[in-house]
Amino acid sequence: LPHCHLEPCAPARCAVLHIFAEERSDRCCVALFGDGDNITTLMRYYRAVTLLLIAASDALQAPAARRPARTRRHSATLPDEPHRVEIAQGAGREPLVLETGRIGRQADAAITATRGGTTVYATLCVGAADAGGGDFLPMSVEYQERFSATGRTSGSYNKRDGRANDGEILTCRLIDRPLRPTVPDGYTADVQLLAWVLSYDGAHDPQVLAVQACAAALRMSSVPTLEAVGAARCVVREDADGQKTFVVDPPPADVASADFGIVVGAAADGSVLMVEAEGAFVPEADALAALEAARAEAVATATAIAEWADALRDERGASGVPLRPYPDDLETAVAETFGARVADQT
Repeated sequence: LPHCHLEPCAPARCAVLHIFAEERSDRCCVALFGDGDNITTLMRYYRAVTLLLIAASDALQAPAARRPARTRRHSATLPDEPHRVEIAQGAGREPLVLETGRIGRQADAAITATRGGTTVYATLCVGAADAGGGDFLPMSVEYQERFSATGRTSGSYNKRDGRANDGEILTCRLIDRPLRPTVPDGYTADVQLLAWVLSYDGAHDPQVLAVQACAAALRMSSVPTLEAVGAARCVVREDADGQKTFVVDPPPADVASADFGIVVGAAADGSVLMVEAEGAFVPEADALAALEAARAEAVATATAIAEWADALRDERGASGVPLRPYPDDLETAVAETFGARVADQT
């Protein structure tokens, strides 16, 4: 039953009636005006009306079913001191600097990747273990290039960063494609990757740097992975004499003016996980040469990421999310049931 509490107010002819119920968060406040006898009469009246309303609502309203929380965050246990590593990128080129443990300590993994004056901050968080239902990996990737990264603000009336443009959406796909195959089958926990460009100097590509930062975060996180991933870009340029040069990790200006460009995501074991190319028609030999140059650079980066991340990952321990592998006889059962039909149609 609801309880009533009469609280006199500053005016002599005013009071506030507080009506509340135990084990409920409902509370009703009624302002009453009048003499002492009138206020007492009104209090009894409003108490009776409130009793009637609560009884009617409890009788007519079905008990609310409380939905269980779908997202349960798994926090990482990072070392007390920040860890930093420099990965050489070749003669005359800025090294790749990866750092963790300084910011984003409540995420499952947080990586700050820097090359020159370009910095990308990537975080990975793990949610509910059964979000995928046992048949796919619900991993989402977000990539954002902010105006503040170049020291500018939006020139429009709305000064906030807007929705993701086409380039940012394509970069999200560039990050997702090489990382998803490295997660073993049966892992269905909800995974979220966020990559933000904190600073941009105009000389180092933030897209490839975002792939490397997210790859390091995935390798260091509690998500099980088969191999570490690296990424690299290579362009083909032709000078006035017709001589072709292959440039690995070119500046954005060279990427825009190149005849052919390719981005390769590769694992530490040398396998190619993702290839994205654009440009004019080039001979097959040139395309293969650019592919091999980018693959070699990506493999070297992936190997360095694996050596650094695995050491920190061993300190944190194994993942608490169990795997749900497919049954061993699933492929055999599908082949026996649909194999002949598929063969006839193909």
